[in-house]
Amino acid sequence: MSLELVQPGVRRMFYMNSNYDDSTREDKQMKLRHLMLALMLAAGLSGCSSYSIESRHSYDSRTDFSGMNSYAWAPVNEAIFSTSASADHFQSTMDSMLATKGFNLNPEAPDFLISTHVVKYYVEKYKSIHGDVEFPKAMIRVNFLDSSSNNVIYESAAYAYMSGDEKQETKNAIIDKAVEALLSGFPPGR
Repeated sequence: MSLELVQPGVRRMFYMNSNYDDSTREDKQMKLRHLMLALMLAAGLSGCSSYSIESRHSYDSRTDFSGMNSYAWAPVNEAIFSTSASADHFQSTMDSMLATKGFNLNPEAPDFLISTHVVKYYVEKYKSIHGDVEFPKAMIRVNFLDSSSNNVIYESAAYAYMSGDEKQETKNAIIDKAVEALLSGFPPGR
């Protein structure tokens, strides 16, 4: 007997060995149900309680980041966040983390601009013998642009399990971890 979990672009098969023990088929199915429930609960709780964040980065390898010390914000659309408090918290957290990396906010003469893109909420779906299992997820992306050419020199995206209905305190904790993930590869080679 096999159980198939489906994720976009990924297929995994888990096999049960029918010679493993003397249990009846019903006992094995019950054990499998309990195992699946425990795994789903663990995945759900780990996503909520620890605010697990995934991130991806890319950059223009022709760009010399060593001489860059200042930045400015491109116009931010607060509607990309569910609240203006989230938008404010995101920007202040980015400013703080960039300052710890030696970058200064300088709207008059920046070396690069930061552009924030839409926070997308979507659902990852998995199939199980008990039906579909859904995990709400959110994504935010930032682009760092060369201030003279407006070309993207660094981009990063962060993903977290969240629905958007969390309390502001929880959203702020998720934003803190997301900013840390967004900036984990910045600046490249420095």
